[in-house]
Amino acid sequence: MKERESDEFVSVHTLANQFEADVLKSALEDEDIPVIVRCFHDTAYDGIYIPQKGWGRLLVPETHRDRAKSLIAEILKDIEKGGSRYENPQNIDPLYWENLSAMPPAEVSKRTGVEFDNKTKLYKIPFLNETIICNPVDRLIYPQNPKSKITSNFQLYLVILTYLLETKAIELSGVFVNEKGIRGGEFFFKGPHKLKTDELERKFRKDKQGFIVSGKKLGGEEIDLGDAAFKLMALPKIPLIYILWMEDEEFPASVVINFDSTIDQHLPLDVIWALINVVSELLIK
Repeated sequence: MKERESDEFVSVHTLANQFEADVLKSALEDEDIPVIVRCFHDTAYDGIYIPQKGWGRLLVPETHRDRAKSLIAEILKDIEKGGSRYENPQNIDPLYWENLSAMPPAEVSKRTGVEFDNKTKLYKIPFLNETIICNPVDRLIYPQNPKSKITSNFQLYLVILTYLLETKAIELSGVFVNEKGIRGGEFFFKGPHKLKTDELERKFRKDKQGFIVSGKKLGGEEIDLGDAAFKLMALPKIPLIYILWMEDEEFPASVVINFDSTIDQHLPLDVIWALINVVSELLIK
């Protein structure tokens, strides 16, 4: 359907994060609805109003407003129920691939600490104790080991592509903070974006040895924090520390995740959330 020249774009949804923006934009465009994503990071205020206003706005032509709102409600309901919209890697915005293909591989490798094979044209990314392959030509991301338990889903694609595109050429600080110590994290990591720790707390509430074993299976190193803890190298510049406090007569079990303080220089909040979803799921398996 051709848009009238007089059609104005109107806001139909306040976006929580880029993760949500990518999924909704892709879904609406699949229905031939033109979409504009207006992110507050694109303003002179550098995203400082995100906690109050949201990550951004989704705009469509006024003639598509009602249909777009109906589709968005359906999509969000599906996501809330654990639907497949965040699982299909085809929902990734093609711009990620286009931007990666435009970058010199040598620059990407130097910046991120990953290997690029000039013969096969593949990136080889250390991820936990495995290697993830990124194929920019065929637009595929998958574990090198065919027996790997890592699932090549939307979240893994988002994490790997964002890491390759956004990681800065800086050293780790060695200073670790929890999610509230990350810029904007106190507002973001709650409600639907709470870090994935509930299942770990239930599974290991009285089993610190099992907790340590689960970490070591992913290449983790046991460290002396809490009742039990381990450190993982999720990606070359993204160390994670998982700390277990076991349940007792007064308090339920608690798992706390710490990050190097530089993490927000490499990954936005929604991608940090996606990374923890991937890693925590592997720890539970």
